[in-house]
Amino acid sequence: MGILLTIDQTGDYMNQAPLPKTPILEGLFAKRNQVLEAITRIDAEAEQIRMRLDQHMRELNQRHRELIDDLHHVDALLKSEGWLPGSETQESIKPRADHKHPAADAANDLLARAAEPLHYRELATRLIEQGIVISDKNPAATLLSQIARDARFKRVGRGTYGLASWKSIRNAKSKRLPLKKGASPSAR
Repeated sequence: MGILLTIDQTGDYMNQAPLPKTPILEGLFAKRNQVLEAITRIDAEAEQIRMRLDQHMRELNQRHRELIDDLHHVDALLKSEGWLPGSETQESIKPRADHKHPAADAANDLLARAAEPLHYRELATRLIEQGIVISDKNPAATLLSQIARDARFKRVGRGTYGLASWKSIRNAKSKRLPLKKGASPSAR
């Protein structure tokens, strides 16, 4: 026997007398149970498919990252030999003097396009978004160590770098924070 529920004036359900068992009511409850079981089966199947798809996507993304890494390594080797990807002859290409840090080369190109100084963390973020691989656990710190020692870059503020070739930066002095009271210059 089912229970008839009605809503009172406050919006709450009120129990009323049990409904008599009728063939129609029994058929409706049976149908309801069948629908609930079908929904449960579909939900379980969808979850299994979702988990397999997530796993497959993780595997594809990992393989994609590995292939991008391989491509960057091959491109770096080509650059070190004076070739640029997509070029057909090497006569028009002048090899760069520094081939040790492809991430610094990419940062140089990015700053040239941005035409304004950027913080090293922003540089690293943009390079990673472009698919540039910066090795190590902390890509921003790795990039900073590369550009800080590279003559193509000039520090213009705390963690902020521009290109040394920019006229507005060439004569600018690096901004340094004043020493804290009692601190030695080597503590910077």
